[in-house]
Amino acid sequence: MYLIALIVTLIIMMLAVFGSGLFYVFDSLSLIVVFGVSIALLLVTGLWRDFKRSVRIMFIKKNPYNLHELYRAKLSVTAFQALLLTSGLYGTVLGLIALLQGNQRPNIFLPSVSVSLITLFYSLTAIIILMPIRFKIKSLIIDLEHKND
Repeated sequence: MYLIALIVTLIIMMLAVFGSGLFYVFDSLSLIVVFGVSIALLLVTGLWRDFKRSVRIMFIKKNPYNLHELYRAKLSVTAFQALLLTSGLYGTVLGLIALLQGNQRPNIFLPSVSVSLITLFYSLTAIIILMPIRFKIKSLIIDLEHKND
């Protein structure tokens, strides 16, 4: 069900973007800044294995994990969302600084601003995609806590 909802959400987002053209939304450097920095920092925190577990949780019907594993999975998703937001903002600020330092012509200025904002768009999109994972983990935690009462 999550996979279907994810695909529908991505299709709706792409249809909304098609009005201005799909290639305006694709920027490989922004993808590297957002996901490369976020994944590298998640690896440094030691939560990568827990993050992979949290993604697997979305596709299971019966919960085989204990409360401690679920808390770590929730922590990894929350940390990854924070890292995504931070790296997206960082990339946007860097892009705007580089844009404002350069002596660009006014007709190039607005497209350059949109390119600098794409990093923020990527990070917010990834955060939205991760929200259902975090909510499912939280519901599993609540179920386990009430089961133990």
